[in-house]
Amino acid sequence: MPDEQAVLVKVADGVTAEINAALEAGEFEGLQFTAERSYADWKDDELEDLDCLHVDVVPVRYDNTDLDSRGSVGYVCSVDIGVRKKFGQGDNSQSGRIRKEEVDRLVLLVEQLHEHFCKDLLSTFEDATWRDTKIPTTFSRRHLRDARLFLGVIRVSFDVSKSL
Repeated sequence: MPDEQAVLVKVADGVTAEINAALEAGEFEGLQFTAERSYADWKDDELEDLDCLHVDVVPVRYDNTDLDSRGSVGYVCSVDIGVRKKFGQGDNSQSGRIRKEEVDRLVLLVEQLHEHFCKDLLSTFEDATWRDTKIPTTFSRRHLRDARLFLGVIRVSFDVSKSL
């Protein structure tokens, strides 16, 4: 009987569960959000209503596959963690710009998520072994300036061996 879920989806679900468990354990103090797995399929009009912190986990791709043995295939699965928050007028300083402290806290969250995933295993998907964690986007100046939207991205890659 074939698996009911792709390895890439299992890794994304594991990353989502790991973030939510860390949040419950108080690892990201002072922030309220729930990580949600998606395919980054939201519409631009939905971003306009983004008044709270969103953390999205998006399965990105299989970076590499190879035959581990006669009976197993090895996958390198990459997942993006997107941190998004739309700033309203209440987040302004006296100059009308977004308060630095608000952006600073989200930059710290991106760093904390990066560090959290620099360990060997996902507790909910132990077949996945950590390979690499990168921060392709700490924040987007264009999004902050043009849309008052914070957007940070962390890419996490895991090795998974799957029996054939």
